Amino acid sequence: MNTCRKILADHGASAAEFLFLAAVGVLIGFAVSLFEALFGWGLILIQNWRVHFPVWTCLSLPVAGLLVVWLFTRYGGLASRGMNLIFEVSQGKPERLPRRTVFLTTVATWISHLAGASVGREGVAVQIGAAVSWQFGHFFHKKIEIPNIRTIFLVTGMAALICRNKELSLWIR
Repeated sequence: MNTCRKILADHGASAAEFLFLAAVGVLIGFAVSLFEALFGWGLILIQNWRVHFPVWTCLSLPVAGLLVVWLFTRYGGLASRGMNLIFEVSQGKPERLPRRTVFLTTVATWISHLAGASVGREGVAVQIGAAVSWQFGHFFHKKIEIPNIRTIFLVTGMAALICRNKELSLWIR
């Protein structure tokens, strides 16, 4: 019994941090999975549409490209830097990751897939996970004194969506 008390006295704070990070990690995984499910649902609808209208797919590619460029030029701001921004934020260079990253990357990928462009899902999944989890880190970083909490949450969100995206790719194929 004394040994347990000594261990808790020595490591109680780190155990509490671990339990807190684990609980928030589950919440992050749930939140980003909801965004990924919406993203995947849109991709499935778009894929079905492309099968039924293949001619329009080829003809709309230039217009879709212009639309995506216009969206990121007009509304992108920092979010238009894509994965470079995610890596820089993880190193602490810019201090924020805009919420619009989720919306812009999702819509741009849907438009690109609709027009038949060859774009992947994994990069978008990482950006969505990073942007959603960054908001958790932004909320907790001044309330909880855990070093690098925003970076921990950022990486957690990125990993959560890679796992979710792997499962999603099995459904689509």
